[in-house]
Amino acid sequence: MNKQGNNDLAHNMEPAFWRSLYGECTQVPDYLLANYREIGLSDQEFIALLRVLACQQKYQPYIRQERLLEQWRGDKAALSASLAALQQQGVLRPVDAEGSAYTLAGLYAKLLELWVFQRCVPPAESPATENSLKPGSEPELTEIIKAAYQLFEGEFARPLSPLEMEKLNAWLIADGWDFAMLKEAMRRAVLHNALNLAYIDKILLRWKREGIASMEQLQVKEGQTPAASTDKPKGRSRDTKNGRVKPKAAEPSFTTKDDYSRYF
Repeated sequence: MNKQGNNDLAHNMEPAFWRSLYGECTQVPDYLLANYREIGLSDQEFIALLRVLACQQKYQPYIRQERLLEQWRGDKAALSASLAALQQQGVLRPVDAEGSAYTLAGLYAKLLELWVFQRCVPPAESPATENSLKPGSEPELTEIIKAAYQLFEGEFARPLSPLEMEKLNAWLIADGWDFAMLKEAMRRAVLHNALNLAYIDKILLRWKREGIASMEQLQVKEGQTPAASTDKPKGRSRDTKNGRVKPKAAEPSFTTKDDYSRYF
């Protein structure tokens, strides 16, 4: 076939090529593309996740193993390794013990949690503010967030809803409550058989009106002898002179939005 014939063939095949290329597409949210590393996925794991997404049929909640084998071209060993990695990261969950089908509920739960978190943590005001965290403070910041979530989820005996996570972050970040004060408010709610965020919020608001910002101040107010607190981790202290929140010298302030994977 001469050169002209090749050009004609390419010209005739090009429309068919584009129709084939875009005839079936996998929808990938831009938010996932921008944040897959934030939820703990490596580049290789993300590629495996894309292959799993390509097997999800429209309006079907589960992804069948048969379709996954088609995507991995029958390579069961490679499929098993990829599925195991995604399950370990918590983005993929089997629907039965045999592993005949999988669900991406874990992926969407992680993305939702990240979405709520990013909207609760205020952005950095300046490079100087972003660098205000001292070296070695990140583990303590991680401990604060994890301990607060575990405390409330443990008492509620269920995962927190997005609104509950937002409220909890507001107490810690915007209002600057110490972890020990949240724990004490939770304890009093349990004693009054009123285990809900609205009741806890009323307790915190009352303490705020009374100028109580620490366990020591609460004990003095109630006529108790202040004792050294052993609750870890602690949040931020308050300047009782002007009522403003200020970070403790040796502890990080919740003033920056940093890498999500460092906190969870």
